[in-house]
Amino acid sequence: MGGGLVISRGFFDGAGRFAEGLLSVKVDGRWGFVNKTEEFVITPVFDGAQDFSEGLAAVKVNNKWGYIDRTGRFVIAPQFDNVSPFIGALARISAERSWGYIDKHGKLIWKSNIT
Repeated sequence: MGGGLVISRGFFDGAGRFAEGLLSVKVDGRWGFVNKTEEFVITPVFDGAQDFSEGLAAVKVNNKWGYIDRTGRFVIAPQFDNVSPFIGALARISAERSWGYIDKHGKLIWKSNIT
């Protein structure tokens, strides 16, 4: 039998996967993060959430995506239409008919317009 984690409480409406010690979970239509003992580390207040990668997780608020740190504090404010996790210190984003890559401070590194 595998050594995977079993979430014992049945109150999660959805869940991502454990990444960097935290699991994104959906409760009553909102996303937050729990640790391996199922304690909320980041209260479920987001409309969407992706797994942590390189210390940041993408979260959705009012139809825009931004990035939070492990305390739940926004490092990059919600402003993007679509996002991907950070890989190699960069994340792919799209907003207002363009897409590109940002660094962990939200600085646009490269941009291309969608035609």
